[in-house]
Amino acid sequence: MKEHLKYWLWDADMSGLEGRNWRRLATTYVVLLAVLHSLFFPLYMNQVAFLGSGLGDEDATSAWRELFARMDAWGEALNSPLPLWIVVALAVGGVLFRIYTQFRSYFKFKAYEGREFPIDIIGTIALANIYNLIAIHVLLLAIGLGSLMLFGEFSIGWTSVEKLAALARDWIDQIPTIFDLHPVLTVFAVYMLHGFFHYWLHRFGHSFRALWLLFHRQHHVPEQMMNQSITDVVFSFPLFILMVVPYTLIFGATSKLFSAEPLYVEFILINLFMVIPEIHAHSTALYYEACKNPIVRWLGWLFLNGPYHYLHHSSEPTDSGKNGAVNMVNIGGGFFGLWDRVFGTFRPLRAQRPKVGLTGNPTLHMNPMRVAIGGLVQLLYELKHNRSWKDRLLIIFGSSNWNPPVSQDFLLQQPPN
Repeated sequence: MKEHLKYWLWDADMSGLEGRNWRRLATTYVVLLAVLHSLFFPLYMNQVAFLGSGLGDEDATSAWRELFARMDAWGEALNSPLPLWIVVALAVGGVLFRIYTQFRSYFKFKAYEGREFPIDIIGTIALANIYNLIAIHVLLLAIGLGSLMLFGEFSIGWTSVEKLAALARDWIDQIPTIFDLHPVLTVFAVYMLHGFFHYWLHRFGHSFRALWLLFHRQHHVPEQMMNQSITDVVFSFPLFILMVVPYTLIFGATSKLFSAEPLYVEFILINLFMVIPEIHAHSTALYYEACKNPIVRWLGWLFLNGPYHYLHHSSEPTDSGKNGAVNMVNIGGGFFGLWDRVFGTFRPLRAQRPKVGLTGNPTLHMNPMRVAIGGLVQLLYELKHNRSWKDRLLIIFGSSNWNPPVSQDFLLQQPPN
């Protein structure tokens, strides 16, 4: 029984998975998730940066109500309901556009690439996300049981992420609003400052090996991408508890310095346009279309997403950083790719679509558990087998391209070419 469980969880490989029934299951999953993801996406359009689930993000329900109230006021001032209908049309159109684009990214893959989208990528990523959600709740359950034994109340631990996020928001309320700018300049300044921190948080996820192995490598595993909801590992275990306070403080405090009230409505309006190129950012089949479409290309240049972000997933060694850290191009943040330009990581669009995946496209174990926690197991293995405290510190805080004397990558079958 134990050997069977180990095989199915750790050794079973989904590479080359084919068959009519598997294809039907994969297609059903793609269609359902594309629709559901698109329908729920507007509830989080008040967010500037997404670092994964479990970070205490509040949905935009109240922000949407405030937006409609504002639009009603503007409509009354103009003696016309037109502004409200513009926003409703953009929101509905954005949802339909996301569904349509995701469908095309899947169903047109064969026409563009000569074969159907690989089932093994869909299955591996789907199960890795399920494992992530299970792991998050198991850890919260363990914290809840610990708080029950220590304090006699299970909810203290079970709701710890929400409580930490609420605590961080309380701290943000104490921060004074220092700058008094025109509303347009306020939004621009906050967006650019948010972008600065987003750039460095994202870059750290590539530069430091613990963050890379625990938090971000999973996102760069697929060698064919369809869209973010299908081929993206939304991974936050086990770092979600440690990151919730700094994440909330950084993005909340930088906004509070310029505006006494959260700029949720303003960011919803920005994101209504950002989602147009964003849905192309993780699509292999639609890369050339995105580059040729003037609206997608221009908005992608404005927000540094769309096909520009696709280059960030390049597996070519030339797209690594000077110290060998991986995928160090078009990291994103702010308008016009400013921070990438300032820090030397901006790359223009290519006529030839790059290969994507981990640097050098090593042969991987297409096993969901290895994708989900392979990095965590690797770090624990290294800490156990390397006795030097210097090596142990570098295992956690060293560069993502460094390995200790004794190491084993549980995701890779073969090293990169």
